[in-house]
Formats: sequence, C-alpha cells, structure tokens
Amino acid sequence: MKACDPQPPAEYLPVKLYSCSARRRQCEVVARFNSGIDCDLYRKFLGSECDPDAGPEELHCWQTKLRAYRREYFNECSERDLAFDDVRDGGEWIR
Repeated sequence: MKACDPQPPAEYLPVKLYSCSARRRQCEVVARFNSGIDCDLYRKFLGSECDPDAGPEELHCWQTKLRAYRREYFNECSERDLAFDDVRDGGEWIR
C-alpha cells in the first residue's frame, strides 16, 4: 500500500483489540489497527486508571490496582478471531 492509496475501512484492518470478561465468558472487538504495535499502545489504556485532576493538555495514567477489575477483564491484540475458548478465567491468556 502506498501513502496515496485510499485507506481501507476500519472493518478490514488486520489487528483486532479484544476485550474479554471472565464473568460473562465472552470477548468482543473494541478497536482495529494496522499493526500490533499500534494495538498494544491502545491496549495499555484498557486496564488503566487516569487522574481526572490532571492539568490541561496532560494525561497521567497507571495500571489499575483494582483486583475486582483485574479478575474480570483482560484484553489482547490478535490478527485472528478469538473465541472465549482461546482464554481461561482469571485474566491469563493461553500462549
């Protein structure tokens, strides 16, 4: 693909960002990206808490320490389709 070529619609981008719930036992695509690097940058924000009192044009975030959230939700970037069978409860992915 060249820079002048029209970009493919979002539904055709190859890397999918999945958000999964161990409680509901399901995964869903929340965003799509051209590359795994782009996806991983965004994926870090799914499990983060951000300071609402940060100054203008500032963003201060950190990995959440909320155990309830970390037990239920987990996410992964993948070029293939994921089903819940691809994961196990507890937020750990089978590699």
